Amino acid sequence: MSIRKDLRKALVAIGGGLLVLVGVAGFVLPILPGTVLLVAGLLLWSSEFRWARDVLARVRAWLADRSAKR
Repeated sequence: MSIRKDLRKALVAIGGGLLVLVGVAGFVLPILPGTVLLVAGLLLWSSEFRWARDVLARVRAWLADRSAKR
């Protein structure tokens, strides 16, 4: 059971990291939606990591504030 849990955590870490890296590249490359990919990576990470849940809450608040100003 522990091996499965560790494997899941590793896959979530790698998958979230890839999404975040591609999201960062999306801020430079015009064909990639950077913000969407960053949030997707944080969502994936937040399923396993507490710090990611905290960061995601701050990002959600920032996006809500940003959309309210428009």
